[in-house]
Amino acid sequence: MALAATLGIAEGDARPLAASIADWIDQDQTPLPGGAEDDWYRAQPVPYRTAGRQIGDVSETRAIKGMTPALFARLRPWLCALPTVSLSPIDLNTLRADQVRLVAMAYPGVPEQRLRALVARRPVLGYGSAAEALAAAGFSGGTAGTQFAVASRWFALDQTITVGPITLHERALVDAGLDPPKVAFRSWGEE
Repeated sequence: MALAATLGIAEGDARPLAASIADWIDQDQTPLPGGAEDDWYRAQPVPYRTAGRQIGDVSETRAIKGMTPALFARLRPWLCALPTVSLSPIDLNTLRADQVRLVAMAYPGVPEQRLRALVARRPVLGYGSAAEALAAAGFSGGTAGTQFAVASRWFALDQTITVGPITLHERALVDAGLDPPKVAFRSWGEE
């Protein structure tokens, strides 16, 4: 809901989509208000079922009730699917200026210029802690700080290899939380 708000998506579209996403990943068959469980999906022209597990790839969200091509196009650059149920805080040391809306989700109504201060004031070697980073932008207190970190566990690696007339696109998800880091997921071809 917070991401949708920062993207200017109407609450009337965002709320049922959020409920349907929650229903998609939960293991029960009780739909949330505005959501959908297996009964709704089985009644579609091409019937299918909810996953009942975490989302494996962002493209999977296109099958969820309420996700239109237009909404997917707006949300896609901001979504990720990770092979864990653990929270994945936003890394304030790798955040780009064009990604500050990820911080805006925790601080609704704060002007974008103020949020960009997180990036503009970032020390060359990065912030020592999320609290230090948030304080540099004038934020303090609250629970929003638990949504941020200064190190990343997950990295997306995109590469294109061309050999003669053949071009191969690869996307890999690297788990840097392991020693040594390992590829957790890999896909080839167009997105």
